[in-house]
Amino acid sequence: MKSLQQYLVEQEYDTLGHELKIGDFIEFKSTGVYINGQIQDFIDGEKPKWVVRAFGWKGPEDFRNKIKEKYKVNVSSKDIYKCNYSEEYIKVLKEKNMLI
Repeated sequence: MKSLQQYLVEQEYDTLGHELKIGDFIEFKSTGVYINGQIQDFIDGEKPKWVVRAFGWKGPEDFRNKIKEKYKVNVSSKDIYKCNYSEEYIKVLKEKNMLI
């Protein structure tokens, strides 16, 4: 039998209707730029959130110093998109210890 947390995680979707789960790669908007990361955990509560480890961004170069290692992203955000990366890209990220 699934726990309530497992059920909630399996019922969450991105803006385009893709199902999201722990381990998925996403892109989300934060402070005006898009951050790329991997979902590491799910926080249940009044406002459920994904815990995301960042590994990149799309935006101005001066934003580099502002990127945090982890973000808590509201699952209800309208600016979350699931990303599909090639196995080669994932392998490089793992070699650089940028993924779980």
